[in-house]
Amino acid sequence: MSNHILGKDPLMLTRLFVPLRSALHLLSLGLCSLFVLALVACDFSSPDDRDEPEPTPEPEPTVTVTPEPEPEEDEAFLRVLHLSPEAPPVDAYVNGQGPAVSGLAFGNSTDNAVLAPGEVDLQVTAQGASPSNALLTINDVRLDEGRRYTAIAFGSLNALAGNVIEDSTQGLASNQVRVRVVHTAVGVGVVDIYADGTPITENLFYGSAAAPVDVPAQAFVAGIDVDNNGQPDLLYDIPALTPGTSVNVFAVADASGVYLIAQLPGATTVRIDAVSQELRVLHLSPDAPAVIPVLGGNNPLGQIPFGQSTDYVTVGSASANLAVTTDGTLGTSVLTADLPLERGKRYTAVAYGNLANIGATYFVDDPAGLAAGNIRVRAIHGAPSVGQVDIYAVDADGTQSLLLADVNFGDVANPLDVPAGAYTLGVDVNNDAQSDVMFALPDISAGTLANVYVTEDASGNVFALAQLPGSFTARIDPATAEVRVVHLSRDAPNVDVYVDGAAAISNLPFKQQSGKAELFARTIQVDVTPAGAGLGSAVLSGPVTLLPNQSYTVVAYDDVAQIKAVVLLDEDQGLSTGSIRLPVSHVAPLVTRGDLFELVNGNAFGTQLVDDFGFGETQTPPDLPAAAYTVGFDANAIGVVAVSFDLPLITPGTFARAFVFNELDGSVAVLVTLPNTTIVVPAN
Repeated sequence: MSNHILGKDPLMLTRLFVPLRSALHLLSLGLCSLFVLALVACDFSSPDDRDEPEPTPEPEPTVTVTPEPEPEEDEAFLRVLHLSPEAPPVDAYVNGQGPAVSGLAFGNSTDNAVLAPGEVDLQVTAQGASPSNALLTINDVRLDEGRRYTAIAFGSLNALAGNVIEDSTQGLASNQVRVRVVHTAVGVGVVDIYADGTPITENLFYGSAAAPVDVPAQAFVAGIDVDNNGQPDLLYDIPALTPGTSVNVFAVADASGVYLIAQLPGATTVRIDAVSQELRVLHLSPDAPAVIPVLGGNNPLGQIPFGQSTDYVTVGSASANLAVTTDGTLGTSVLTADLPLERGKRYTAVAYGNLANIGATYFVDDPAGLAAGNIRVRAIHGAPSVGQVDIYAVDADGTQSLLLADVNFGDVANPLDVPAGAYTLGVDVNNDAQSDVMFALPDISAGTLANVYVTEDASGNVFALAQLPGSFTARIDPATAEVRVVHLSRDAPNVDVYVDGAAAISNLPFKQQSGKAELFARTIQVDVTPAGAGLGSAVLSGPVTLLPNQSYTVVAYDDVAQIKAVVLLDEDQGLSTGSIRLPVSHVAPLVTRGDLFELVNGNAFGTQLVDDFGFGETQTPPDLPAAAYTVGFDANAIGVVAVSFDLPLITPGTFARAFVFNELDGSVAVLVTLPNTTIVVPAN
């Protein structure tokens, strides 16, 4: 190889740059694919020399390149990169000779050219222009032997700038990649650069190149902090690169925003756009008016009243400046918050609490790892007047399973994965391990992420708000249940009934039922006292769990000395309009066990209605056609009717109850409870 200084021998200059033009021609033919949304491997072999590969999924984005050969001692390598978004395709001259490069378009690089070491001047012109009309001249570029360099033209067209950096792999470990970051983003000030959240370059000025950093040859997330607040504002997915290579990463800005151009070995360049995040905003401040959330100072998301949410919007940065305003202008902000965002994640931001103390929280809506057939539910405490709570799952039989303990106002619980379906949540507000309010959640389809907020409205009414995908929200008021009380303790006086310490029923006599009361579904404390005696004189006390949308009959029975209570569920589901449903309860302390039959043709046994039931037990016969029935009780199941009763005609479609009980004189009777009355049926 000649030792001539480049520029002293024009023939040699032309000869040395022929491979460069050939490489550009091959590049224009598309033999090396560029990445658009994610990086893929580049293969420099000829299409004729390889078979079409089968697509193979990769565990992470990867780009594979062949490490470049190092220059010989009497050589230097140089390539040229066009990074001026406003500039047209350019030609490059060396010491006024050439062009050595023709028609290089924005974002493209030449391959390495072999040059003689020494100093040169580089001229960059519009395509076809002479070096005397250069858009940019880089003078006194020193090319040391055995070294590789990249010359960059960047900036706006009226302020075109240039720089030359060395591409060195000396001392690079075989399992690492050398990354150098260069700031060429017009209009962007001083920046800090992060890799997976860790700063790797700080205070990088426009036009400057950071010192190279050696990093593991694996995919990572690059971040750019443009406002010096210690949080990346833009995030970029950098793929795994070939170990032992050097990569230049340029920050570039144009009308589309700030993005990266990665210059890999050879002529390959790759554009890497910022990863987009998504954010929606929920209004959960009970006494605040309808609000307009604003992102970044100038992006209103639309008006939302209390209890409603925006849909997700794309956020092209690694943080979101959120202002909650009343009219879409920052001057009416009631809340501002800076929200760091992880790459590619979906977020929900919530403005919660009363207006005087309004706060904000946010969290990721992440479906990763959600198994087929499951839903992911997250609970959030947003009720300002409610203190610390425990949250339970309540089964159909009333069994409570603790889901979350000691949840404070403003807390965002970790999500729980459960099989898809409808659930009842119980909330314990006084730490007594009993649900004080219950919410019947709707049937949620598999694969859904649901946020459930315990909150309250401006009147202090506590409710649950279900937030489902998109902007959908649903208010779920506390579930209710119906309760009535039947007095069947023959020697007890009239009674009062208290619920949670408050008088609920007064002066209920023997053989009577109360009207149905609608109560919040929850576990209530029931106390039964002699009428007028006061709560401290209770003869019967205990908890009763009322499940959502159910109807109950609570029966006080047995002699007062050993008075008992039973809670019966009044289920009328599936009852046809022409039939009746008549569960039978044995609450007669002086009556033995036995069977109950329908009697036909006098005292002949017909259909058996109840089999072997005893004191304190309830059985439900199959639904019967609406009619007047005579029933007989076979004591001890000996095949003899001990006593019979002529039941009244019950309206078709009615759910009723029959109680076999003892009168005060010891005689046996049946009390039939209908929706609005009771009927005492004496024995025949």
